[in-house]
Formats: sequence, C-alpha cells, structure tokens
Amino acid sequence: MSKILIIDDEKNIIRTLETFLKIKGHDVRTAGSFEKGYMNFRKEKPEIVILDVFLKGRNGIELLSLIHREKSYVPVIMISGHADIATAVESIKKGAWDFIEKPINT
Repeated sequence: MSKILIIDDEKNIIRTLETFLKIKGHDVRTAGSFEKGYMNFRKEKPEIVILDVFLKGRNGIELLSLIHREKSYVPVIMISGHADIATAVESIKKGAWDFIEKPINT
C-alpha cells in the first residue's frame, strides 16, 4: 500500500487517521508541527501527505508550497476544521490535490 505522512498538531486527529489508514494496510508516519512535518517529508519520502491548514504558529499552506516546489507529484490533501472557501481555493491553487473539512469521516 501507500506510504502516507500525516501532519497535524491535534493528537486525536493524528491518532484517528493513523489507526484507520494502518488498518487499511498503509505505512503511516506522523508529525505534530510544521518543522517536524517538513523534516519527515524530506526524510520519509511519502507517496501522499495529509496536511492541516493551521499548525501552531505556522500556516500549513506555506508547507504545502514547500512540498509542492520540491516534489510536485506528491498528492497533498489539506484538512481543516476552521477554514473557509477562500482558504480551500488558495490551497488548491497552491497545488493541493483535495481539501477536506474536519471532522473527517473515515
């Protein structure tokens, strides 16, 4: 299956997604911050990234731009519980493959 990196600062979101994706047979890595997420992206070379729009102190869309510049072929799915349509549109324009609102229905 796929190697997936989840970047979110909410532990319960990480735990829920990680458990669900592992049950489905995926190799899952996680990060709870912008910095650790970027480091893990470069180190782990995931096939898919699930990225929160709002990370403590940093904007996930900035990280999306870094990921897209480095490896534009890696699909990035943006997730957020507090975003609006403008944020979703900005994410897609910056290279996000999709945008999903929290809570996520697995």
